[in-house]
Amino acid sequence: MKKKTPAQLRKEIDRVLSLKIRERDGWRCVVCGETFRPILSAGHLFSRVADSTRFDPFNIFCQCGPCNSYHEINPHIFTLWFIRQFGLAAYERLSAKHRT
Repeated sequence: MKKKTPAQLRKEIDRVLSLKIRERDGWRCVVCGETFRPILSAGHLFSRVADSTRFDPFNIFCQCGPCNSYHEINPHIFTLWFIRQFGLAAYERLSAKHRT
């Protein structure tokens, strides 16, 4: 069997984790409640560019396409949802982890 490259491994982990996150969240957008599966994805509160939080399930939640896209322009709605669910201290811990 051919060994996978790091890029291939990251892509595979992203795919599997996305599925697990959507299952965990009941196939429902945590922001608006949408349940239409073809447009559901795993949205990152903090950008997946940072490896420190890219694969952290506490940073990833089921989102519909529109909410996930809107988060790129205006992160406040998703951020407020997170703080209401888990508290400001949890948000600050995750933010600090993201910056490491």
